[in-house]
Amino acid sequence: MNRTFSRPERMRMFFKQFVTEIEQLGVNSIGIV
Repeated sequence: MNRTFSRPERMRMFFKQFVTEIEQLGVNSIGIV
């Protein structure tokens, strides 16, 4: 049970960080343009 729950939780954190970096990149790109 614990092992099954651990993997999606980690993926969610990774995805959240990934989206945040993408947003920062987008903001920087808009700032440059």
